[in-house]
Amino acid sequence: MTGHSMIFHVLVQWLNFLGVVGLVGQVLFRWLVLNRSLEELGPGSPEFDKAQAMNRKEMRRWMGQLLILLFIVTVLDLIIRAEMMSRKPLSATIPMLPLIISQTHAGKVWMARMVLLGVLGGLWFVIKDWPHPVLQVLMLLASAGLALTASLLGHAADKGDLSVAVTADWIHVLSVSAWAGGLVPLRFLMPKITPGLDPRHRLSLEAAAVQRFSQVAVFSVGLLILSGVYSAWLHLKTLENFLGTPYGITLLLKLIFILPVLVLGGLSRYYIRPVLQSLAGKPVREGIVGRWAHRAVCILGGESTGEDYRMLERGYRSRQVAVVHFRVFVALQCLLVMAVLGWTALLTQTSPPNLTHFGISDQPADMKDMGM
Repeated sequence: MTGHSMIFHVLVQWLNFLGVVGLVGQVLFRWLVLNRSLEELGPGSPEFDKAQAMNRKEMRRWMGQLLILLFIVTVLDLIIRAEMMSRKPLSATIPMLPLIISQTHAGKVWMARMVLLGVLGGLWFVIKDWPHPVLQVLMLLASAGLALTASLLGHAADKGDLSVAVTADWIHVLSVSAWAGGLVPLRFLMPKITPGLDPRHRLSLEAAAVQRFSQVAVFSVGLLILSGVYSAWLHLKTLENFLGTPYGITLLLKLIFILPVLVLGGLSRYYIRPVLQSLAGKPVREGIVGRWAHRAVCILGGESTGEDYRMLERGYRSRQVAVVHFRVFVALQCLLVMAVLGWTALLTQTSPPNLTHFGISDQPADMKDMGM
């Protein structure tokens, strides 16, 4: 693969990850966080109906845009993979696409992904209200299947489609989507829902959404760490491979970008969330981690006798300041997650030290099986 081809494929994979994480994260956010948080407004109330209407409108808009993005990058990804597998010019690869789709592993996964995109596109057309329970289940299953196709086209598939490696990678993708993919609607959807609410309902909804998302994020990060450690061990095995191979170094750079995302998430959970909960009249019990996090934030203000320290120790006195800081933190997390997904895209084009031929996207074994 030439340098320009690799850069282009990394870009396509990055857009693909953005689309998958964004779409799956949006579905999970609405199911796990927003729908339940809206119950704070009282089902059937004018505030509830208005918020739901905005929720449905934004859902259709975002989902439509992400489906278009995923359709485009999925087609481009197939063409790039076909060119790499055949090791022939693009002009000679295009006529071979039907054969590649029907007789290669990548082609079959591609067909499954197109079917899933078609199902999600059909749901996009028929959903008028956020969704009927049956349609909601279909959307969740189709989104989970879409995440699975990302694992089946990655390095994890080197161990076989039904392997523990693929399952772990699938859990990894779903966890990233639930956590990182949910950051986008948390930051950009909530401000569109809350302006029409009175101060009491607005604070109640914001506090409930932050609380529920925080719970989802903690669970997702736990799964993310477990599945990530397993995948790293599976592909690297030794510290020497981690620090001395292109794959290991790329993974290290990815982890460096993940750390500030976790720090910002910790600040939101242990410093800002308790304030919103208290202001909403639903204080949360502060645990050991929360006390240490609060203490660490206060230390940033300087000496304990200083005014900055005392202000941080007292916490936020208004909803507006707490929410502004929370939105800034979440926006920074979104930007960092985009960089993390960029490093992840680069990892897909970097072979692990012990990778066999099954999972390498540019090896022509499938083509040899067809006599090419």
